[in-house]
Amino acid sequence: MTFADCLNACAANPEFVKNWARLRGIRFAGNPLERAIDTATGYDEHIAQTFIEDVADLLWSRLPEADS
Repeated sequence: MTFADCLNACAANPEFVKNWARLRGIRFAGNPLERAIDTATGYDEHIAQTFIEDVADLLWSRLPEADS
């Protein structure tokens, strides 16, 4: 498994994303106008970067090393 695989698996799991957002206090845009504002202000990039960092720290770095 690569980090990209791990990240995609986490992002594809609605319960993981829902609980991650709840614990981080992150709200997702509820309509197209909010989505446009989040994009214009860079908030969506902030959310994505935070998600990537959290998956790397909380999951990826704690996975056992694969035997070669």
